[in-house]
Amino acid sequence: MRDDFGEDVKRKLAARVGYCCSNPECRAPTAGPQDDPFGAVNLGVAAHITAASPNGPRYYGALTPEKRCHFDNGVWLCQNCAHLIDSDVTHYTEELLRAWKAVAEDRARNSIGKTAIVAAPPVLELYLEEEGISGGYYSATNPERWFVLGLENVKGGTAKFPAIRYKRTSGLMVDQY
Repeated sequence: MRDDFGEDVKRKLAARVGYCCSNPECRAPTAGPQDDPFGAVNLGVAAHITAASPNGPRYYGALTPEKRCHFDNGVWLCQNCAHLIDSDVTHYTEELLRAWKAVAEDRARNSIGKTAIVAAPPVLELYLEEEGISGGYYSATNPERWFVLGLENVKGGTAKFPAIRYKRTSGLMVDQY
């Protein structure tokens, strides 16, 4: 016999983490709108920290049925992470799942009423700076050009790598220090 969570426990587990997966490496949103203007999609799972039934993952026989289906024994996860934690009980221990729950609740608590800051990744472009045309690298008899390799952030700033040079005739070189 399984000791499943009631609907009120499921709602509380989901709401206390902002309807996001509690796995800190996932954090996937688990709820959102359907095409039906009155419907919503829920991909979240109220997962048991210790199993709901004997022979389940992380089963703890000393728990009463009431404690097995209590809020304290649940963690809100996306379906993928819920399956993952039950597939590798050696790695996903009771202690780890309780830590995930605490961190997810804390993160949700600290983000209430604040605008989400989503940092855009920097846009980088390959940067080649011509070097040495007048310094002996280039002459009419030896038309070699050297370029210093770097990365240029489109919003400003350049990271140059002077030890990495590009020679037009032979390709990329790395100077030895």
